[in-house]
Amino acid sequence: MDELRAFLSERARETGDRPGYLELQFAQATARLTLDSYEAVKAVCSAQEWAAYEPLVLAALEVVRGEERLKIHLERGQEEQAVRLQSGLRYPDHPYGGGELFHVAARLERKYPEQVLAFYRTGLGNWRQNAARAVYARKAQAAVKVRHVYVDVLRQPEQWAAFARPIKEANKSRPAFQEEFAKALPDWRTL
Repeated sequence: MDELRAFLSERARETGDRPGYLELQFAQATARLTLDSYEAVKAVCSAQEWAAYEPLVLAALEVVRGEERLKIHLERGQEEQAVRLQSGLRYPDHPYGGGELFHVAARLERKYPEQVLAFYRTGLGNWRQNAARAVYARKAQAAVKVRHVYVDVLRQPEQWAAFARPIKEANKSRPAFQEEFAKALPDWRTL
């Protein structure tokens, strides 16, 4: 359907049917709204046309989930909405995703460190549970982000230590856990 809509949109543009062209561009963009499609439909609109289409695009944004919605809110300068949305998300639990989500979190961490810290902490999950080494390695990467917010953003290394010590103590009988955290965190052994 996207190819047909793109074809019809091009024909409408060529024949000078501006309202038809804009309708098709809008339909194309909102069929699967992403930051790229948001920017594309905004780029083809004049200021007056965008004033008419923007509320419709924002209505379509309400059903968009996850990273794309976060990116659009950031593009629009709506950081508070982005951080509220991110507060409802969990740290990715798989090794192959979350790149965009982490990028958004990094953009928000200076202005909203507590909310981003809460998001990063969800990456630790249940750290009192036995797991595979790969899971420990992913949790260690989440701990790196938690440490970064405590130490580099909030400038509270004592808070980091107070947070990390119980985790280290609860997992002292898990050598793989200790090894993965020691590889990822420079101060893990001295906590």
